[in-house]
Amino acid sequence: MIFKSNNNLVSFLVLSALLVGCKPNEKPEPLQPTTENTPVIPTTPAVIEIRKLENIDGFWVPEKYLDSLRATRNPFSGSPESIEINTVDNKIKWTNFHEGYWRNIFEYGVKNDSYFLKVSEPESSTLIQEPVYFVFDNGALIFNERGIVDQINERFTKIPVELPKYANQQILAGKYKDEKGKQYEFTESGKAIWPGLSFEYEFVLDSSEADCPYINSSVKKADGSLKRFGYKWESEVLFIFEIVEDGGAPISCAKDAYLKLIKK
Repeated sequence: MIFKSNNNLVSFLVLSALLVGCKPNEKPEPLQPTTENTPVIPTTPAVIEIRKLENIDGFWVPEKYLDSLRATRNPFSGSPESIEINTVDNKIKWTNFHEGYWRNIFEYGVKNDSYFLKVSEPESSTLIQEPVYFVFDNGALIFNERGIVDQINERFTKIPVELPKYANQQILAGKYKDEKGKQYEFTESGKAIWPGLSFEYEFVLDSSEADCPYINSSVKKADGSLKRFGYKWESEVLFIFEIVEDGGAPISCAKDAYLKLIKK
C-alpha cells in the first residue's frame, strides 16, 4: 500500500508540472539570435546597429564582383557568387549560377565579437559540427572560413534584388536607338521591346559554356529551340550579336554584330 501511495503521488506531481508548463494553442517560438560569452561593450549607436541581426536577411554578393560588374558592364568579368539568408524560414541559399544548394539554419548569434551561424550540411537536416563565423564591417559581411561561401575574407554587400535582376539593371536595362533612329528597350523586369519584336529574356551569369555574355530569350527558332543573343559594350555603344557554335565554346558570339545601339 505504501508503494502504491507513493506512485500515485509521483504521477500527480508529474501531471501537475506538465499542466502548469503548457498553454492552450501554444505555437513554437521563431528562431531567435543567441549570445555565447558575449563581451560587455558600450551600447553606442554603431554597436546597436551592428547587433541588429535581422539586417542579415537578404541577398549578399562579393563587393569585388559588383565593382567589376559596374566597371566593365560584363557579367563574366569576375566570379559571381550569391547567398540569400532568410532567418524567418531559417534557410540560407548559395549559388555561383552554375550550381547551388540550400542549408537549414539551426541557430545564429554572437560570440567573442564575431557572429556565427549553425547550419546543416547542404540540402540536409544534418547539423555541421562547427559554427560558421563572420563579422560585420560597415554594412558588409566577411566570412572567416569556408562552409557557406567560396570567397572567404571577402566583403559581401547586400543588394536589393537577386543578382541576375540587379546585373540586368546595371548592364542592359534602358532605352536605346539604332543608327537609323529606331527605338529599342530592355526593361528592368526582363522584357525586350524592339521594332516588330517583343520578348521576355533571362539575364545569364553562368559563363561555363560561353565565351561572350548573352541572354536567353523567349523567341523560338525554326527548330523549336529558344534563341540567344550575345552582347558587348564598347564605350557608350551596345553591340548585339547572333550566337553561333564555332568550336571554341558551345555559346559564342558571331564575329560581327548585327545591331549597334546607343543608350538614350
